[in-house]
Amino acid sequence: MNTHAPHFTEYQVIEADTADELSREVMRAIRNRWQPHGDMAVARTGDGAGASLKLFQPMVQHAEWFT
Repeated sequence: MNTHAPHFTEYQVIEADTADELSREVMRAIRNRWQPHGDMAVARTGDGAGASLKLFQPMVQHAEWFT
């Protein structure tokens, strides 16, 4: 009996400064066979008036094993 075992072959994190930029970069990666993996993350960088946000989306590529 054959079993199917998908597994990750590549992993990357896309980083952007705005939601629009992140969306464009994620869609570009999807067209290149990447898939979003998990939730988007937001990190605050800096303090006070110099603070900004960075948005992150983990992406993976899959392959399959058949045994």
